Amino acid sequence: MRIIRPIDMKALVLNSKDNVATAIKELGENTDVSVKIGEEWKEIRVKQPIPFNHKFAFKRILKGQEIIKFGECIGRATSDIEEGEHVHIHNVEAYDEAFDEGEDIGGIVMGSFESEKKLKVDNLLKILDECKPVDLSWTYYSGMTQIPVLPPPRISWWKKYPDFPIREWEEPSGFKVEKIEMATHCGTHVDAPSHCCKGYDDEVTCEGQWDIDEIPLEHLFGRAVIIDFSNIEKLHKVTKEETVNWEKTYNIRIREKDIVVFHFGWDKYFGDQSIFIKDYPSLSVEVAKYLIKRGVYGVGVDTPDIDGPGNEPLAHRSLFENNIYVIENLANLKDYANNTHFIIVSPIKIRPDMQRRGGAGGAPARVFMFA
Repeated sequence: MRIIRPIDMKALVLNSKDNVATAIKELGENTDVSVKIGEEWKEIRVKQPIPFNHKFAFKRILKGQEIIKFGECIGRATSDIEEGEHVHIHNVEAYDEAFDEGEDIGGIVMGSFESEKKLKVDNLLKILDECKPVDLSWTYYSGMTQIPVLPPPRISWWKKYPDFPIREWEEPSGFKVEKIEMATHCGTHVDAPSHCCKGYDDEVTCEGQWDIDEIPLEHLFGRAVIIDFSNIEKLHKVTKEETVNWEKTYNIRIREKDIVVFHFGWDKYFGDQSIFIKDYPSLSVEVAKYLIKRGVYGVGVDTPDIDGPGNEPLAHRSLFENNIYVIENLANLKDYANNTHFIIVSPIKIRPDMQRRGGAGGAPARVFMFA
């Protein structure tokens, strides 16, 4: 079976009736492109530069033939269009009956039923539909694995169905409602940059370092680089040299805005308190400084923390001082390591007191990716 990673896709065909593809990256002249048409793949070489979001023919279209996109006719060819040629207003005439007023938006002849926003959303959904969603989070439950210094999490039912009837309906109805009491750094969670503060201003404020509700949304999703160090020894600290060597081995360069995740295979011990919180590997401060230099948004691990058991939080502090957040206690990375994927990090947006300065230094999170 042919597999093309979403990160490598260059163009999309959104409906099996279409005769044009949409470029989701800028394509140079004579670029070879693979497009999926229904269940079949086809190789096309584009004949001219194709700007992002513009169309090109993936089969020959004769003069007068309809241009089909999204399964809809958007116009008629004004000249013969060969496979791989740019399809644009120079060779397409909009249908008056199909459009209120033809308008060129983003390189596509658009009408009242289309918009640039719709195109981008459809393109994104098409890409995600080709992916497998992967949950990287642990379920929260009473007595779950955690570091001993934190209070044990308690999650219970405040009301069960018979205890919470709402009104008399034809069918008996009730609601169940839970209550939660736990530290914000249990299970899969995000450490906000304000979690660890050197030279704090007051008891809950760290000037210049974001609280959990201040992390910009655009920093919480993007390209995940999953690095496999599951074969290293216990208590080992990953070095900059090892990280750079990994980049060279897998031809993946850590770049600006990445969310870099280290897979140590430690999640296999989650649930065993006697093992999980002891002797786990971690990151050296030199790796933290290297990631800062690369301009990453976040750093994740499948261990309790990034500095190792009982160590001074040097890696934490280095990242936090540059407003880089940390994700800890990740899960299910094994089958997706040594590759790049699209990740979404979703910490709960909390603040202890809206009336004063100083917010939360972390929060539980649902973290997932599309692989």
